[in-house]
Amino acid sequence: MLFVIPVIVYHGRRKGWRLQWSQSDVAMPSELRAELEAFLPRLQVVFDDLMTCSEEELLARPLPAMAILCLLCLRFLRKASNAFVEAAIARWTPLFERALTEPGGQELVAAVSSYLLHVTNLPAEKVVELFQKTVREHDPEFIMSTASRLRAEGRKEGRVEGRVEGRVEVLRTLLEARFGLLPDDVSRRLAAASLEQLDRFARRVVAASSLEAVFAD
Repeated sequence: MLFVIPVIVYHGRRKGWRLQWSQSDVAMPSELRAELEAFLPRLQVVFDDLMTCSEEELLARPLPAMAILCLLCLRFLRKASNAFVEAAIARWTPLFERALTEPGGQELVAAVSSYLLHVTNLPAEKVVELFQKTVREHDPEFIMSTASRLRAEGRKEGRVEGRVEGRVEVLRTLLEARFGLLPDDVSRRLAAASLEQLDRFARRVVAASSLEAVFAD
């Protein structure tokens, strides 16, 4: 017998978000729905809002260590301060140690370390240092290979960030030459833009008659 339990794990920025979904949300023509209604599965979605959970509540869940680690990382580490991340990893060291004894544990710990590199502001060498402290009692070959990969990812991430920062400054210069001193909201939008968005804005600068035209969606 096959059991299907749909689960949504939410870890967005807005606290208290609530799932609003029903079978009627399935898109299909009304005449087809009338024919197929009896065959559509009736599923109750389990909605897990991590943003309403404390660290203690997540730690108390009866789950494998690797699952708890994933939930903790999703809940707390994105955009957290460096000091918070370092303290959290130190607190979670017993979880890392337990996860390494579970099937696929090494791959999970390596993935968590990569996640740290991409969603926090920690430099690559600090991520490597935290990783090495966490798994220092385990397979030296695994430690060395993962540390090397993290350093390589950090170099790549640094190159991308450098390109973004360079384009932001060039675009800022062009915009100020056309439209004068930029408002704070425009500066924030530039700082948050991706490479693709910056390229799109830059192509509009020449012909745009206003800042609004440059940033129009």
